[in-house]
Amino acid sequence: MEFLVWVIFFLVLGIYLYFEWNEKRIETQRIKLFLMPSLFLSAFLFAQIRQLYVPSALKMALLLGFLGDLLLFDKNKRALFMGGVFSFLAGHLLYAWIIFEMIGEVNLLLLFFASLIYGVILFFFLKKYDDHSGFFYLYCLYGIAVLSITVSSLSLLLETPGLESFMIFAGAHLFMISDMGILKDFKKPRRWSPVILLYSLGQFLLALGIVLGSSI
Repeated sequence: MEFLVWVIFFLVLGIYLYFEWNEKRIETQRIKLFLMPSLFLSAFLFAQIRQLYVPSALKMALLLGFLGDLLLFDKNKRALFMGGVFSFLAGHLLYAWIIFEMIGEVNLLLLFFASLIYGVILFFFLKKYDDHSGFFYLYCLYGIAVLSITVSSLSLLLETPGLESFMIFAGAHLFMISDMGILKDFKKPRRWSPVILLYSLGQFLLALGIVLGSSI
Protein backbone atom coordinates (compact mmCIF):
# COMPACT_ATOMS: atom_id res chain seq x y z
CA MET A 1 0.00 0.00 0.00
CA GLU A 2 2.84 2.39 0.80
CA PHE A 3 3.93 2.36 -2.85
CA LEU A 4 0.64 4.08 -3.80
CA VAL A 5 2.14 7.43 -2.74
CA TRP A 6 4.34 7.29 -5.86
CA VAL A 7 1.15 7.72 -7.91
CA ILE A 8 1.43 11.45 -7.12
CA PHE A 9 4.72 11.70 -9.00
CA PHE A 10 3.75 9.41 -11.90
CA LEU A 11 0.45 11.22 -12.38
CA VAL A 12 2.28 14.54 -12.81
CA LEU A 13 4.82 12.86 -15.12
CA GLY A 14 2.00 11.35 -17.19
CA ILE A 15 0.29 14.75 -17.59
CA TYR A 16 3.63 16.29 -18.60
CA LEU A 17 4.25 13.62 -21.25
CA TYR A 18 0.72 14.03 -22.60
CA PHE A 19 1.20 17.78 -23.07
CA GLU A 20 4.67 17.28 -24.55
CA TRP A 21 3.48 14.67 -27.04
CA ASN A 22 0.65 16.97 -28.16
CA GLU A 23 3.11 19.88 -28.48
CA LYS A 24 1.32 22.09 -25.96
CA ARG A 25 4.40 24.12 -25.08
CA ILE A 26 2.96 26.47 -22.45
CA GLU A 27 1.20 23.64 -20.55
CA THR A 28 4.33 21.49 -20.83
CA GLN A 29 6.52 24.21 -19.31
CA ARG A 30 4.07 24.82 -16.49
CA ILE A 31 3.52 21.18 -15.49
CA LYS A 32 7.30 20.57 -15.60
CA LEU A 33 7.59 22.83 -12.55
CA PHE A 34 5.58 20.24 -10.55
CA LEU A 35 7.78 17.23 -11.40
CA MET A 36 10.42 17.66 -8.68
CA PRO A 37 7.97 18.85 -5.95
CA SER A 38 5.74 15.82 -6.64
CA LEU A 39 8.76 13.50 -6.46
CA PHE A 40 9.83 15.13 -3.20
CA LEU A 41 6.32 14.72 -1.78
CA SER A 42 6.06 11.07 -2.85
CA ALA A 43 9.50 10.26 -1.42
CA PHE A 44 8.69 12.05 1.86
CA LEU A 45 5.32 10.31 2.28
CA PHE A 46 6.84 6.92 1.43
CA ALA A 47 9.57 7.44 4.04
CA GLN A 48 7.03 8.56 6.64
CA ILE A 49 4.81 5.49 6.08
CA ARG A 50 7.76 3.10 6.25
CA GLN A 51 9.51 5.11 8.98
CA LEU A 52 12.62 5.50 6.84
CA TYR A 53 15.30 8.17 6.80
CA VAL A 54 15.44 10.79 4.02
CA PRO A 55 19.01 12.18 3.80
CA SER A 56 19.24 15.99 3.86
CA ALA A 57 21.47 15.83 0.77
CA LEU A 58 18.68 14.06 -1.16
CA LYS A 59 16.20 16.78 -0.16
CA MET A 60 18.70 19.39 -1.37
CA ALA A 61 19.31 17.54 -4.67
CA LEU A 62 15.57 17.46 -5.40
CA LEU A 63 15.26 21.11 -4.39
CA LEU A 64 18.07 22.01 -6.80
CA GLY A 65 16.25 20.09 -9.55
CA PHE A 66 13.15 22.18 -8.90
CA LEU A 67 15.20 25.39 -8.79
CA GLY A 68 16.79 24.44 -12.12
CA ASP A 69 13.35 23.92 -13.70
CA LEU A 70 12.18 27.24 -12.28
CA LEU A 71 15.18 29.19 -13.58
CA LEU A 72 14.96 27.56 -17.00
CA PHE A 73 11.27 28.46 -17.34
CA ASP A 74 12.27 31.47 -19.44
CA LYS A 75 15.19 30.26 -21.56
CA ASN A 76 15.54 33.66 -23.24
CA LYS A 77 17.06 35.24 -20.12
CA ARG A 78 20.72 34.22 -20.16
CA ALA A 79 21.41 34.89 -16.46
CA LEU A 80 18.46 32.75 -15.36
CA PHE A 81 19.39 30.08 -17.90
CA MET A 82 22.95 29.79 -16.54
CA GLY A 83 21.59 29.74 -12.98
CA GLY A 84 19.37 26.79 -13.92
CA VAL A 85 22.25 24.98 -15.57
CA PHE A 86 24.45 25.32 -12.48
CA SER A 87 21.56 24.29 -10.20
CA PHE A 88 21.28 21.01 -12.11
CA LEU A 89 25.06 20.61 -11.99
CA ALA A 90 25.09 21.07 -8.20
CA GLY A 91 22.27 18.52 -7.90
CA HIS A 92 24.32 16.00 -9.91
CA LEU A 93 27.31 16.45 -7.61
CA LEU A 94 25.10 16.01 -4.54
CA TYR A 95 23.87 12.67 -5.86
CA ALA A 96 27.47 11.54 -6.35
CA TRP A 97 28.27 12.63 -2.77
CA ILE A 98 25.29 10.70 -1.36
CA ILE A 99 26.23 7.52 -3.21
CA PHE A 100 29.90 7.70 -2.16
CA GLU A 101 28.72 8.14 1.44
CA MET A 102 26.65 4.96 1.11
CA ILE A 103 29.61 2.92 -0.19
CA GLY A 104 31.68 3.34 2.94
CA GLU A 105 35.07 1.85 2.09
CA VAL A 106 35.83 2.57 -1.57
CA ASN A 107 37.75 0.05 -3.73
CA LEU A 108 40.27 2.39 -5.36
CA LEU A 109 41.24 -0.09 -8.09
CA LEU A 110 37.61 -0.57 -9.11
CA LEU A 111 37.09 3.18 -8.98
CA PHE A 112 40.09 3.78 -11.25
CA PHE A 113 39.10 1.28 -13.96
CA ALA A 114 35.43 2.29 -13.86
CA SER A 115 36.41 5.97 -14.19
CA LEU A 116 38.69 5.10 -17.10
CA ILE A 117 35.99 3.17 -19.00
CA TYR A 118 33.20 5.70 -18.44
CA GLY A 119 35.64 8.56 -19.02
CA VAL A 120 36.62 7.23 -22.46
CA ILE A 121 32.94 6.80 -23.44
CA LEU A 122 32.07 10.35 -22.35
CA PHE A 123 35.22 11.78 -23.96
CA PHE A 124 34.37 10.44 -27.41
CA PHE A 125 30.74 11.50 -27.01
CA LEU A 126 31.62 15.06 -25.96
CA LYS A 127 34.35 15.39 -28.59
CA LYS A 128 31.66 15.50 -31.29
CA TYR A 129 30.25 18.66 -29.70
CA ASP A 130 33.51 20.60 -29.38
CA ASP A 131 32.55 23.88 -31.05
CA HIS A 132 35.47 25.80 -29.50
CA SER A 133 33.08 27.86 -27.41
CA GLY A 134 32.66 28.41 -23.70
CA PHE A 135 29.71 26.03 -23.75
CA PHE A 136 32.02 23.10 -24.44
CA TYR A 137 33.71 23.57 -21.05
CA LEU A 138 30.26 23.50 -19.47
CA TYR A 139 29.57 20.19 -21.26
CA CYS A 140 32.82 18.87 -19.79
CA LEU A 141 31.78 19.94 -16.28
CA TYR A 142 28.55 18.01 -16.71
CA GLY A 143 30.58 15.09 -18.03
CA ILE A 144 32.62 15.03 -14.80
CA ALA A 145 29.45 15.21 -12.68
CA VAL A 146 27.81 12.39 -14.65
CA LEU A 147 31.03 10.37 -14.43
CA SER A 148 30.99 10.76 -10.63
CA ILE A 149 27.39 9.53 -10.37
CA THR A 150 27.77 6.52 -12.68
CA VAL A 151 31.12 5.38 -11.27
CA SER A 152 29.93 5.69 -7.66
CA SER A 153 26.71 3.81 -8.49
CA LEU A 154 28.70 0.97 -10.10
CA SER A 155 31.00 0.79 -7.06
CA LEU A 156 27.98 0.67 -4.75
CA LEU A 157 26.32 -2.11 -6.78
CA LEU A 158 29.46 -4.27 -6.87
CA GLU A 159 30.43 -3.75 -3.24
CA THR A 160 26.96 -3.92 -1.66
CA PRO A 161 24.69 -5.78 -4.12
CA GLY A 162 20.97 -5.51 -3.54
CA LEU A 163 17.74 -4.06 -4.90
CA GLU A 164 18.48 -0.60 -3.49
CA SER A 165 21.95 -0.52 -5.09
CA PHE A 166 20.53 -1.67 -8.42
CA MET A 167 17.90 1.09 -8.33
CA ILE A 168 20.63 3.67 -7.74
CA PHE A 169 22.78 2.13 -10.49
CA ALA A 170 19.88 2.17 -12.97
CA GLY A 171 18.84 5.70 -11.98
CA ALA A 172 22.39 7.00 -12.41
CA HIS A 173 22.63 5.52 -15.90
CA LEU A 174 19.25 6.93 -16.94
CA PHE A 175 20.60 10.26 -15.71
CA MET A 176 23.65 9.83 -17.93
CA ILE A 177 21.57 8.93 -21.00
CA SER A 178 19.20 11.86 -20.42
CA ASP A 179 22.11 14.30 -20.13
CA MET A 180 23.52 12.99 -23.39
CA GLY A 181 20.08 13.40 -24.94
CA ILE A 182 19.86 17.02 -23.72
CA LEU A 183 23.09 17.81 -25.54
CA LYS A 184 21.82 16.17 -28.74
CA ASP A 185 18.52 18.05 -28.51
CA PHE A 186 20.36 21.31 -27.87
CA LYS A 187 22.24 20.90 -31.14
CA LYS A 188 19.42 19.34 -33.15
CA PRO A 189 15.91 19.77 -31.66
CA ARG A 190 13.36 16.98 -32.18
CA ARG A 191 9.56 17.04 -32.29
CA TRP A 192 9.40 14.77 -29.24
CA SER A 193 12.29 13.82 -27.00
CA PRO A 194 12.48 11.09 -24.31
CA VAL A 195 14.95 13.19 -22.29
CA ILE A 196 12.54 14.36 -19.55
CA LEU A 197 11.05 10.86 -19.24
CA LEU A 198 14.52 9.34 -18.75
CA TYR A 199 15.56 12.17 -16.43
CA SER A 200 12.41 11.80 -14.30
CA LEU A 201 12.69 8.00 -14.08
CA GLY A 202 16.35 8.40 -13.19
CA GLN A 203 15.46 10.83 -10.39
CA PHE A 204 12.72 8.46 -9.18
CA LEU A 205 15.05 5.43 -9.02
CA LEU A 206 17.80 7.43 -7.35
CA ALA A 207 15.41 8.87 -4.76
CA LEU A 208 13.75 5.53 -3.95
CA GLY A 209 17.07 3.65 -3.90
CA ILE A 210 18.70 6.23 -1.63
CA VAL A 211 15.74 6.33 0.80
CA LEU A 212 15.69 2.53 1.03
CA GLY A 213 19.49 2.16 1.08
CA SER A 214 20.14 4.90 3.66
CA SER A 215 17.86 3.20 6.16
CA ILE A 216 19.54 -0.23 6.10
